[in-house]
Amino acid sequence: MRPRAHYIHELGEVQRALLQLSEAVQRAIARAMGALARNDVGAARQIIREDDDIDERRANVEEQVLHLIAGQQPFATDLRFLLAALRIADDLERMGDYAEGIAALVVRSADEPLIAPPVHLKLLAEQVQRMLQLSVAAFVERDASAAVRLECDDDRADELNRQIQASMLQHIQAAPHEATRALHLLFVAHNLERIADRAVNIAERTAFIVTGAQPKLDAAG
Repeated sequence: MRPRAHYIHELGEVQRALLQLSEAVQRAIARAMGALARNDVGAARQIIREDDDIDERRANVEEQVLHLIAGQQPFATDLRFLLAALRIADDLERMGDYAEGIAALVVRSADEPLIAPPVHLKLLAEQVQRMLQLSVAAFVERDASAAVRLECDDDRADELNRQIQASMLQHIQAAPHEATRALHLLFVAHNLERIADRAVNIAERTAFIVTGAQPKLDAAG
């Protein structure tokens, strides 16, 4: 393979690795919410164990990117793509951590009285998973305009989170003996809201690849 063709192939490999990482994260989020809905401690523990795979995938993307930067010294769009890929991999890895955190809450709640999750929690989970899918699609298509749409979606996620907070605080006041599980559901909602923030980050990093304008990112933890 000629040097230029090999270089283009390696750039494609970085993108493929990112997409595989995003698929692993999407599965982790969906499975974590499924474990929560079923109160399935065994499934939750499996999600926690498999977070190491997400961490390893993120590290592999980083290794590929650093190898390309060191060996090829790319310029312009290629360099922006590689720098954005590093940060997108980090965003995705953090999303995996949030999914792991939801699974951990399922385990911690195992001996607490069962309560019905607020209806807005399911809506928030659906919203967040849709946002992740849209942000990844924007990255693949190099859609610089997606960040604006995702910021609107993030406003909706924030509103759902506020509704969940109000519902759970009312529940704690009405049934103090169920406060621990209610608090855990509050933390689940918080983790989902942070995933939404990271989805916006991915869209903004995509805009950076296309335009070169530095993104205004959320300071997600």
